[in-house]
Amino acid sequence: MNERFELTKTDLYYTHDPNDAIRIVDGCLYIYVVPWSEETGKAGKRVPLCEVDADHSVPSFAWRDSNYRQWRFLLIPKTDKVTLEILAGSSTLILKRKFLANAGITTFDSEGFEGSLAEYYVNNELKDDIFLQRAEKNAPKAQEKSFHIMAEAVSGDQGASLGLGDQSDILYGTLTFACKKAGISLL
Repeated sequence: MNERFELTKTDLYYTHDPNDAIRIVDGCLYIYVVPWSEETGKAGKRVPLCEVDADHSVPSFAWRDSNYRQWRFLLIPKTDKVTLEILAGSSTLILKRKFLANAGITTFDSEGFEGSLAEYYVNNELKDDIFLQRAEKNAPKAQEKSFHIMAEAVSGDQGASLGLGDQSDILYGTLTFACKKAGISLL
């Protein structure tokens, strides 16, 4: 029997039956891939997958991989209200293949539906980690460059240096330099 219900902006819906399909009757959804803990009944970090509009159906996703890690889809309304219809037992290989293709995932033939989604999650999580590591590594260089740009703007001299050396509070030094150039007393 098909079940119809509504989600509002604050609602979260986790798929739970891999045999179901979900029809978006009205509204628009964001779909995320999430690891799921049966013990806590909570999801881990979400990775965005796609956006789905009304009059489209998506396969449900609930799977345990070979490492006993559980996976689910998390559905979150993009619009104020979304009406969904659970189509019991209606998930098909054709629907799964089409859904992955529309989401830009091309590994269906080699990884299958479930494996493709788990791989997508892991790859995107890895990209996030690499981005954060690079940002952390480059932060001191970016900060120094920003202060040199401020020094050039204040002094009107291309290639100006703040002459701060190893000063522990570089922001204070930059402001002191700017005030000195503008003739503002700090006392």
